[in-house]
Amino acid sequence: MKNIFVKENAFSITLIVSILFLIIFTILNYFQLLQSVTADNLAIIGEASRWCERISDGIFREPVNTLTNLGFMVAGLYILYKLTNETSFNEFSGLNNITILPME
Repeated sequence: MKNIFVKENAFSITLIVSILFLIIFTILNYFQLLQSVTADNLAIIGEASRWCERISDGIFREPVNTLTNLGFMVAGLYILYKLTNETSFNEFSGLNNITILPME
């Protein structure tokens, strides 16, 4: 069986897993399996959370926090993209045993 966990596939696998995570989160949230609509949960909408952002009733309870986390995801995906397309054979750049854990 061919090993799919190689440098050439690292970005594609990570991108697919990230997109699947967002889709699964959206589906589970749509069916209220993650954020239930109980009286206790509805009572805190509009209040400031422990992290100082007001809680909303949308798909994302803390929209600014969600946007910044998505920004970190995009930045991480870009860094991984650049590392997987590195053409130099410098041991301190690109994907190697220093930058990732061995899969075997």
